[in-house]
Amino acid sequence: MLIDTSMPTQTSQEFWQDELQNLRTLLFKYDTAIADLVAGKISEYRLETGQSLQVVKRSDLSPLQTARQSLLVQIDSLEQRISGGAVNLIMPGW
Repeated sequence: MLIDTSMPTQTSQEFWQDELQNLRTLLFKYDTAIADLVAGKISEYRLETGQSLQVVKRSDLSPLQTARQSLLVQIDSLEQRISGGAVNLIMPGW
């Protein structure tokens, strides 16, 4: 059977809202890791995303910052998708 009936049924809008919330939660974890490493509260951070495990030391923040930037782009894209998409410019016809 191709359809998994145990999965909750969601509208497309609900699915994308859930995805957006998941990305925001992940972004919060990255921000916390970066802040704690920069502040010297910790010297190493272990970040489990559910799909991967990443261990970052204070001396190597670059991967965290790159992942954070990627999350921001994904969040922006989803927010546009959810809110109706693109910016429309209306120009007078005179």
